[in-house]
Amino acid sequence: MRKTPKKEFDKFKAEAIKWIELLGMGEWDIGIALVELPTELYAMSETSAKTMRAQLLLNKITHGLDCYEGYELDAARHEVFHVLHGHVERIASSRWASQGQLYDALERMVISLERATHGL
Repeated sequence: MRKTPKKEFDKFKAEAIKWIELLGMGEWDIGIALVELPTELYAMSETSAKTMRAQLLLNKITHGLDCYEGYELDAARHEVFHVLHGHVERIASSRWASQGQLYDALERMVISLERATHGL
């Protein structure tokens, strides 16, 4: 078990902010924090698509996870992607959602990914 260094959190936060901006997620209220998670996960996200709020959480303790160089960067991007698909998930699980609404939400997500990865 090791404690997550502040420098690692700073990289996680910077990478998350980079992807939030690249994906055009400015309408979301997204907090990023270093906390002790109740699980052995390295990072996780909590999302409310209804309120357009999310938390990206990096665990203070790694619980012996085998973290490679740059793992925090991959984890940040992964958690931002979870927030991105949160809106689609909410619509897809709603009884009231029409096919058109689901299509629009999926299309918005795809366009965000296209813009962010253009030229890579």
